[in-house]
Amino acid sequence: MRRRPCALRALVSSVVLLAARESAAIVALTAADVERIIGQAVAEAKVLQHPVTVAVVDHEGNPLGVFRMDRAPKTTTLRGFLTARQSEAVAATGEGLEGIRLPDTVTTAGTTLSGAALAAISKAGTSAFFSTQGNAFTPRTASFIIQPHFPPGIRETASGPLFGVQFSSLLCSDVNAKLPLGLSGDASALPLYKRGRAVGGVGVEGDGKYTADFNPRDDDHSFEERIAAAGTRGFEAPRA
Repeated sequence: MRRRPCALRALVSSVVLLAARESAAIVALTAADVERIIGQAVAEAKVLQHPVTVAVVDHEGNPLGVFRMDRAPKTTTLRGFLTARQSEAVAATGEGLEGIRLPDTVTTAGTTLSGAALAAISKAGTSAFFSTQGNAFTPRTASFIIQPHFPPGIRETASGPLFGVQFSSLLCSDVNAKLPLGLSGDASALPLYKRGRAVGGVGVEGDGKYTADFNPRDDDHSFEERIAAAGTRGFEAPRA
């Protein structure tokens, strides 16, 4: 009989722990959250006078909302390490992805989206996939570790630890085809957190270039990144 209170306490502790796990598991972005995030990003875009396309995805990369502002570019061009003229010359050959201009409208899985929307979704998904309770990841970080030399810009060094990862998770691959353009190194997305848990990401496309940050030493912050940051208000990563 003396063991019953201990057993009861253990049972209650187990139930409480299970309930805590269940409540933590259901933390997710609601429709109202998505509207708020997009609204905040659009408000910042209006202040900066840069119309953009904003995408919000959940932690698994599923699109929850996409919004294109009036006069925002409908397309974007894939840019690597070449100059604009070199990129155009390569694109004219029809070989590879360099210089390809995404079409204004793309139909995938029965849904029609703009090329810019596909880029925004891929950026947001990159932040969402890699972010956890202990690590807030952005495409800017990805850009730093996917380039041919590491650190970027330093010649005669080995490639980054995730060199080429941006070519994974494409729609034509066998693994994780949720992101239409695969993983992104374009610094214009941030992860979203709710009650301290990673729940998704917000991505922005508006400059017409789907690329990477080839010179991280200039400490630049694009208007796309500023707009994405505005969208995270109230859903920022924990300070820790």
